Amino acid sequence: MPAAARMSPLRCRAAARGAAVRAADSWGTAIEVPGLGALNVGGYADVWSVSCASAGNCAAGGYYRDGDGHNQGFVVSEENGVWGRARNVPGLGALASRESGVIAVSCAPPGNCAAGGHADDQSLDYRGFVVSERNGRWGKAIKVPGLGTDVVLSVSCASAAAARPAGTTRTATVMSRGSSPSDGARTSRTRRDAKGHRCR
Repeated sequence: MPAAARMSPLRCRAAARGAAVRAADSWGTAIEVPGLGALNVGGYADVWSVSCASAGNCAAGGYYRDGDGHNQGFVVSEENGVWGRARNVPGLGALASRESGVIAVSCAPPGNCAAGGHADDQSLDYRGFVVSERNGRWGKAIKVPGLGTDVVLSVSCASAAAARPAGTTRTATVMSRGSSPSDGARTSRTRRDAKGHRCR
């Protein structure tokens, strides 16, 4: 995973940890992410991001390790308080030469989310990707045009009422893999929509 992405405050290690639900000022019991154990043949997995559009309607993403020792991105959705099964990001296998991962997830309204992260190319350089969920179904991941070797570190979904006619707005903040606030390097952040146009 990119060094900058390791600043995420939420981590879930393999099958020992998962998602916990908070209600009425008390935390529920943590559970293993459903279905992640079956994907995680390599024995190591992380949840990097969780977003909830409303109570009991959330999505999460991260990566697991496959049988060849490579990290692969996954997403999982919760509907009405019930978590579905973790799944590979549709289309991400075709974008990645060996490794991929989901770094950021954002949802608004329920069942409509966006996620972003990285997928390495044939030169093993990271390339940013985005993927959208609409009405509870995840679409196909695409590389973000014009980002070069950057990764998507953040996505944000506006409410449906505030969205442009095309639907819920998805924007991505990206930062080059070699730059991070912690190492004092100069960072470059660009806001773009999923088609690669700058956000207004």
